[in-house]
Amino acid sequence: MINPSYAASKTETINEDFIVEKIATNLMVSNMQESLAFYCDKLGFTLNMGVNSDHQTFTDGEPREDLIFAMLTLGDGELMLQRRDSLAQDVPVFSADATPGGTFTLYIRGTEVDTLAEQLGDSVEIIKGPETSWYGMRELYIRDPDGYVLTLGTPDGPPPA
Repeated sequence: MINPSYAASKTETINEDFIVEKIATNLMVSNMQESLAFYCDKLGFTLNMGVNSDHQTFTDGEPREDLIFAMLTLGDGELMLQRRDSLAQDVPVFSADATPGGTFTLYIRGTEVDTLAEQLGDSVEIIKGPETSWYGMRELYIRDPDGYVLTLGTPDGPPPA
């Protein structure tokens, strides 16, 4: 059950001292070049910033061979990719041999899901769709090179009452 005071709140804070500015996803990736090709070339994300193994920052949009971290954008959305070994160094709970992937879906809301499905064709693994869900969204489920499931959705009629 949703706490009524939370549902009615417009304040974007966790507590009075920590104000939430943005929430972004950081995906562990096993091959940065393969992931950049998937997200940028196939889905249209833009590489805004990259960091190499010497911790040099690049903002020219070039997908260098030695990137360990990348900041991507698409519309108002932001996605971070971090190479597995780098993330294991930064966050010790992850091991350098951890398997990327997860038990969640990254939901990307946009337009023209059917057209995107046609354009992607066999170049990505399509898990399901496009089809219209019970909650009024036309959705396409695909898998990225590390096994993450992405849901691409667009409104298709009114939401359920």
